[in-house]
Amino acid sequence: MTGNGTMPANEPHPTHDDDHDPGRQRERSRKRTLTAGTSTLEWIIAALSTLVVAATIAFLLSQAADEKEPVPLIEVRAESIVPYEQGYIVELTVYNSGRSTAAQLVIEGTLLHGDSAVQTSTATIDYLPARSLRRAALIFAHDPNRYQLLVRPTGFAYP
Repeated sequence: MTGNGTMPANEPHPTHDDDHDPGRQRERSRKRTLTAGTSTLEWIIAALSTLVVAATIAFLLSQAADEKEPVPLIEVRAESIVPYEQGYIVELTVYNSGRSTAAQLVIEGTLLHGDSAVQTSTATIDYLPARSLRRAALIFAHDPNRYQLLVRPTGFAYP
């Protein structure tokens, strides 16, 4: 409406039929929805997404700031002893629970009688990635069941 009480030419004249016109009602509803703003659910999802992104960035920065070079953490277990034509095979499971890879990993097995070493055998694992498992074997001329068996890693290279 203008100051003199007349309707401008470009504005539609309101009628009572506008309230019953489904097209007009949809248009008004759509305008209200667009201007109503962001729903509570959208704000919650946005906040959670922001937290996930912030946590990811914090984790990556903490990993980058870790000044210590991670080292392989090697665990060696003797799983079984199998008779062999030339002696005995000690089957091993070698696990690296560390965050770094070991290359040319040397595993040593020693048969002990008291404090004396009866025999020593070695095996080399070419590549043991972080958090992985490999199998290896040691060969002994003497029966490992008759002695104390000590198995351990003795050295590796960083790839």
